Amino acid sequence: MNDLPITRAEMVELLAAYSADVKSQLAEMKTHMANMKAEMADVRAQVAFLRVEMANQKQDIIDVVQERIRDAQTEILKAFLPFQQSTNIRMRKMEADQSNSNAGLGDRMTIMEGRLFEIEKKLLNYPPAT
Repeated sequence: MNDLPITRAEMVELLAAYSADVKSQLAEMKTHMANMKAEMADVRAQVAFLRVEMANQKQDIIDVVQERIRDAQTEILKAFLPFQQSTNIRMRKMEADQSNSNAGLGDRMTIMEGRLFEIEKKLLNYPPAT
C-alpha cells in the first residue's frame, strides 16, 4: 500500500464494498438465526416428547413394582397357610385334651363327693365316742 491519501471516490467505493459485505453477513446471520429458531422448536418438541415418555415409563415402573409387591404378599400369605393349618390342628388337640381332662376331673370329683357324703353320713349316724 502506498502512503498517499485516498480520494473521496475511493472512500465511497470502500465504504460501499464494506457496507455490502456487512449486509451480506447480516443476511447470513438472519438465515442462521431462522435455522436456529427452527432447531430450537425441534428441540423443545423433543424435550416435550421425552417428558411424556419419562412419565409413561415412570408409571410403568410403578405398576410393575406394585404388582411385584402384591405377588410377594401373596407368597408370604401362602407360606403361612400350612403353619396356620398345623397350628389350628394343635389348638384343637389341646382343646380336646383339656375337655377330656376336665371331664375326667369332673368324674373324679363326683366320685370324691360321693365318698365324702358316705363318710359324713356314717359320722352323723354314729358319732365318735369322746
